[in-house]
Amino acid sequence: MRLQTEAMRQAEYLRCQIDFTETMRLMIQAGLHKPIYDNLLRAGSAFAGWANYTYDEKQCYAYIEMIYELFERVFVIWKDRWIPDDEWQRWEAWMLDVIRHPLFSDVHRDNLGMFDPRFEKYIQDHLPPTNKTSSVIPQKT
Repeated sequence: MRLQTEAMRQAEYLRCQIDFTETMRLMIQAGLHKPIYDNLLRAGSAFAGWANYTYDEKQCYAYIEMIYELFERVFVIWKDRWIPDDEWQRWEAWMLDVIRHPLFSDVHRDNLGMFDPRFEKYIQDHLPPTNKTSSVIPQKT
């Protein structure tokens, strides 16, 4: 009975995570991510560098924020032994590549305390030491 209850809790939380991802995807596809986050910033939200990002950096931030949540899900199921290590290694290779992007550290910092603590520590341990926000995305012409 306890195993079934735990499985139901995990399934419900997974649905919440999927809803988050779908909401982010909808905002990005509809072009609403930037104006919504601009509005949140004006209301006092703690998005560290949002006001200084270019339009393209804001788009990139939205993408990184969405896959950050995906990375957390995969990390957790790997830690819980639901996927084998060789499968995790493929995910980890992609994650470690994306972590190098300067905006990744901002996404991580802006979301601290909202994700599994094991995942947050893993990310913190793998962030490049000089990963600072900068205009790294070419402007549209």
